[in-house]
Parts: sequence; C-alpha cells; structure tokens
Amino acid sequence: GYSILRNGVTISTVPAYDLTYSDTSVTPSVNYTYAVAAFDSSGKRSPLSSPVQVTVSGTATNAAFTTVADTYVAATNPTNNYGKAPFLRIGLSPDMHGYLRFIVSGLGGKTIAHVFLRLYVNNSNKQGFNVTSVADNTWDEYKMIYSNAPALGTTLASSGAFPAATWVTFDVTSYVTGEGTYNFGINTTADKPINLAAREAGLDAPQLIIQFN
Repeated sequence: GYSILRNGVTISTVPAYDLTYSDTSVTPSVNYTYAVAAFDSSGKRSPLSSPVQVTVSGTATNAAFTTVADTYVAATNPTNNYGKAPFLRIGLSPDMHGYLRFIVSGLGGKTIAHVFLRLYVNNSNKQGFNVTSVADNTWDEYKMIYSNAPALGTTLASSGAFPAATWVTFDVTSYVTGEGTYNFGINTTADKPINLAAREAGLDAPQLIIQFN
C-alpha cells in the first residue's frame, strides 16, 4: 500500500490498488506539503516521493464530527464493559468487535459530496478490518457487554493492510446521507488483534469527515 504524509507526518494509508486520496481535514488559506511512500507486505518501505506543496483556497468545504459514544465487546469476557477504555480492541478469535456513534448536525442545508470515517490504529496489521452499519440506536457504551451487544449490519468498507500509529480512512458516503445519528460497527477477519483509539484518547478519537459539494 501507500502512506500519505502531510508536513512530514503520516495522516493515512491506502491499499496498493487505490491510486487516489482526498485529504478532508485541511484549512483554507493554509499551505501544506505532501509526500507518498510505498510499503510491501513485509513492511519494507520506499524512499519518500518528491514533496508537493498545496495551498487550499476558498471557504471551508467540510465539517468534522467526533464520536459521541464508542466501546467494544469481547467473547472471552462476556460480562465485562469497556466503555471507559481509551482504545477499541477487535479480533477474530476470540471474537472482539467495536461500536461507534456519531451525531451529524448543523450542515445548514449543504449537499453532501463524500463522507469519510477516520480511525487511528495503534498497531500494524496485514489483513485489515471492516466498518459495518449498525441499525440499533439504543445501545449504551457504559452498559454494553457481549451478551447484549447489537448485531453488526452490512459491511460498508474495508481497510486492507496498514502500518502502526496511523490514520485509516473509510468511505462511508453511502451510509451517511444527512443530519441524524449514525451507528457503526468494527470487526475483522485478521488473526492478530487490532487496537484502535477510542474517544477517550483525545486528539486521536474517531472522526467523521463530511465533504460538501
């Protein structure tokens, strides 16, 4: 895949087959420097590409929201609640999967062009993870346990491989269509558990970025 760097800091990764990337967290009239590095399945990295400078013009064309609730559940500890943990831990065996909730408001009638879910991963993984829909809007992050966790819905997007300590971005435009409350699930078929930042992690909390026409 490819690592995307802005001002020398990795802000996201994309799989090898994806040759485009949109940075939706920029500010108008600010100058940015971008570069790209490739990596293979063993973690070997190429030198950085030649830097490109970009200045964003015009008025703000996106809105950002942080998660208002998030947690995960674990089959090995079915009565434990992890709502206050600063991380979301997901894995296949034993089953561990996560939940996110966002409230989208204040769009002012603007037309949505794209919506991206950004999650910060603490450890690398070669297989990646999935973001799903969740129909249930009644779950409580401080009361959820494995036995009462709502079902995960349709897979919306998958990540592919990624390095440690980076943002992973998912296109969820088909799911987020306007103002309202949106619930997401996170699961994986990876053998190695994945650790993601929860909202208690502060600046690395999950983000929902809405880009307007």
